Amino acid sequence: MHSTMKTLLEQMRITEMEIDGRKRLLEFDNQDVAALLQCRTHVENRLDDIVETFYGIQTSNPDIASLIGDADTLERLENAQRRYIMDLFAGVYDLEYTNNRLRIGLVHKRIGVEPKFYLSAVYLLHSLLVTNITDAMGACDERDRALEETVAMRNGQLRTDALTGLTTRRYLLEALHRTLKAAQRRKEPVALIFVDVDDFKGINDLRGHAYGDRVLTELGKVLQETARGEDTCVRYGGDEFCVVLANSTEEQAELAYCQRIRRLLAERLPDVSVSMGVVQTGPEHFEEADVLLRSADRRMYQNKPGRDHRNINDQG
Repeated sequence: MHSTMKTLLEQMRITEMEIDGRKRLLEFDNQDVAALLQCRTHVENRLDDIVETFYGIQTSNPDIASLIGDADTLERLENAQRRYIMDLFAGVYDLEYTNNRLRIGLVHKRIGVEPKFYLSAVYLLHSLLVTNITDAMGACDERDRALEETVAMRNGQLRTDALTGLTTRRYLLEALHRTLKAAQRRKEPVALIFVDVDDFKGINDLRGHAYGDRVLTELGKVLQETARGEDTCVRYGGDEFCVVLANSTEEQAELAYCQRIRRLLAERLPDVSVSMGVVQTGPEHFEEADVLLRSADRRMYQNKPGRDHRNINDQG
């Protein structure tokens, strides 16, 4: 049989036995299938928001936008994406499912989608799904949280925030301790910026959670673009972020970082503003990491419209 007449499964010599072997390798079992089926309703309810956010972020990249082309093509892609997402939560992952996934990859290759864009899209979709499912199932008990952490650990997501790609709160103090220790050896200053989106609840209520996710994603990109390689950008939780600046004074952080963060964010999301608090420690006397964090949080709230004071220890 000519290769073009064979299914992709046949060309790649993928059998049911091979699929079962890969499932075992990934420790994917009936419990995982049950968990995906449990999430199906949550995903279906938020499907339009997920797809809208996905293509909103994708088309913000000129290279990807040029591949998508006109509005009719975008509409067809959005419909196909809805089917693709719901298939993920259908509970059946057999030869037919695998062949369909291979066909989708082949179509992307034929229209000239580079692997880096394809992998980026897969990661973005994963991030959006995790965020929406976690949000929808926010009232889960401790057992469910333990399961989420187990899945996150398998996927390497505990250190990296799924939506923004920044370091998670779990590793903020670790990064801060490491930076402070190096600064003490070198007798260099360290600055910490605490960032909070103004009226984020109002943004979600007025524009929807999909737009709220876009705000957080764009802010994460702005922080990463502003920071240097030795700095650490962290999603602290919700709409709160931190940036640990090595060898930086408070004045340098204000002038070189805060101003650029505001400028870049205004260019991308003109209707969104942030409040920031900056503190410095060193090069002579160094505060403890948790003290520095509380100080930056207090200063951020002092700079916030309405002076909404709150102690960082009160956060969940």
